[in-house]
Amino acid sequence: DAYNVNHDEATWVSKHADDIAASLAILDALDKPDNIDPKVAGCGNQAAAGVLTDAMAYGTLAGVLANDRLRVDASSGICGVYLGVELNATGLLLNSTCGGRTPADDVVDTSYSALAGGLSLFKNGAPLFGDGVKIEPELTASYAAGFPFLAKKN
Repeated sequence: DAYNVNHDEATWVSKHADDIAASLAILDALDKPDNIDPKVAGCGNQAAAGVLTDAMAYGTLAGVLANDRLRVDASSGICGVYLGVELNATGLLLNSTCGGRTPADDVVDTSYSALAGGLSLFKNGAPLFGDGVKIEPELTASYAAGFPFLAKKN
């Protein structure tokens, strides 16, 4: 709650990254169900955890998340990878997409999968964890496929 009401951007990381890091550690342990390959399941496989030392893994990602900005590369013109700019910057998923998110992206499912088990929890590009809520195609049909996602008025 304190993070959500803190309007001083300069203090987001210093005041809230430790709490976010503790939560990331909990989320990292969630990928132990029977339907996940045991070779990729468990603590330490969260996005960025494999490329950093254990002591830094949650703190680095917590600092990125505490900064609370969704990066968009408007020069790309090709979208489709939620958090693509951030993943490219960390070297976890090299791509040249615009990043950000489209109206059709299931942000919660993608975030749960990335925070529970990193990129290993995506099968054919689809996240394996989720909230159980499905995005209906007719709800996103009114959006244009490309940025700025504004369809022509009917």
